[in-house]
Amino acid sequence: ESGTQFQAVTTFKGHTDVIEDVDWHKRDPNLVGSVSDDRTLRLWDIREKNTDKCVNMVKDVHDGDVNCLSFNPVNEFLVATGGADKTVALWDMRNLTSRMQTLVGHNDQVYQVEWAPHNESVLGSCSADRR
Repeated sequence: ESGTQFQAVTTFKGHTDVIEDVDWHKRDPNLVGSVSDDRTLRLWDIREKNTDKCVNMVKDVHDGDVNCLSFNPVNEFLVATGGADKTVALWDMRNLTSRMQTLVGHNDQVYQVEWAPHNESVLGSCSADRR
């Protein structure tokens, strides 16, 4: 009785382990991404009737759990992920077969990545290494 409860409108299914993060695409209102301890990045179209089917899946995004993702607010094709392997990965959504770039510098798991809202080339990350 404490507070209002809401029912989910849609539940997307497909990850096989803990889902660590989700992010709405900044320019496509129908696209949402998710990352998981199953080492995958999945892209979902909210218009899709089959909620068990993602529109794209990338396996082994990191060498370990994938903790976070962030869609670039300016460049509609750029997404960043952070993982337990202490790296940040940059991905071009037009070609998800391999990383576009790997950013190193952390000494522990990367827990969050976030693009600057008005500059497509500035990306922040945080880690358990307190840097």
